[in-house]
Amino acid sequence: MTDLPVYHVNGKVETFEPNNLGYHHFIKIDHEIAEALFFNNTRRILLTDGIIAPLHMSIAKNKDFYYILISKDLLKQFKKKPGELLSLQIQSDRSEYGYPLPEEFAAIFEYDDEARVWFEKLTPGNQRNLIRAIMIVKSDQLRAEKSLIMMEHLKRQKGKVDYKLLREDMKSGR
Repeated sequence: MTDLPVYHVNGKVETFEPNNLGYHHFIKIDHEIAEALFFNNTRRILLTDGIIAPLHMSIAKNKDFYYILISKDLLKQFKKKPGELLSLQIQSDRSEYGYPLPEEFAAIFEYDDEARVWFEKLTPGNQRNLIRAIMIVKSDQLRAEKSLIMMEHLKRQKGKVDYKLLREDMKSGR
């Protein structure tokens, strides 16, 4: 985590009705803490339980309260079940993209200004989606190849992300 203030949140893992996103567990966040974490109109945060490495996440709000969605996989990492208490440490995420920029993207941006310009024009959500898609690839070689494919896709599509076409590009290696 960074030198920014860290807030400690203790709450019960609660459950929304199941939905098609795969997220229905959450923990409530005090209004004052949520408001203190917002930076430049973003609700991006770093979250940890003190054991796992900090995760880049966001705070959401329904009409009554602020909360952090907790996926089933994350719940397993925390070794918790719905209804159990969860202690978290959270702080504002001031990273440029809401995730660390993969080395492969940074390398491309050093020599390909067009790719960098198109990437910078994407919405923050699309930037995070592309970064996350590269971060989950384990092989350095594959990350580099997929990064190149993504940037070529952005250039061909004039800065628009067509996820269906991008998936096809990724599969075919174009």
